[in-house]
Amino acid sequence: METKKSLLKRWYLAGPIGDVCDLSYKTWRDDMTKFLESQDCIAVNPLTKYKGKTGDYKAEFEKLRKEGKFDEVKKWMEEWILPHDRNLVKGSYGLIAYVPEYTIGTTREITLAYEWKKPIYIVTTVKLPANSLIGMATKIFRTWNELKDYFKQNNL
Repeated sequence: METKKSLLKRWYLAGPIGDVCDLSYKTWRDDMTKFLESQDCIAVNPLTKYKGKTGDYKAEFEKLRKEGKFDEVKKWMEEWILPHDRNLVKGSYGLIAYVPEYTIGTTREITLAYEWKKPIYIVTTVKLPANSLIGMATKIFRTWNELKDYFKQNNL
């Protein structure tokens, strides 16, 4: 029997992690998690899945990259990160992406969601978003408040 929580819409939160030099990769996800919960939805935060535990392993990957230990990073990516991100996107109702700049991981997740015909809502500050990004998005917003207002008005 499904619980009420399992029936709620699950939104995957896509956005830069590895190349962000401040905590912005966490803060917007924390804010959207609170907002989605207030709308009776579930936030699927990729930061909570590394090593099968809740935690942020950004610093660990950054250290390995700086040390040139690309084989270790590759192993983690192939065995854990890429397949788990793929499964999280696939198991979600839709995707909310933050695109302050173009990053490979975020673009990959948007493409996966597009291929699976999931709704994709993007917040971007990029002055001229790429045609392919515009083409894959269900809707693009310039601010988080615009996205939140849209979600409220459309019961998403």
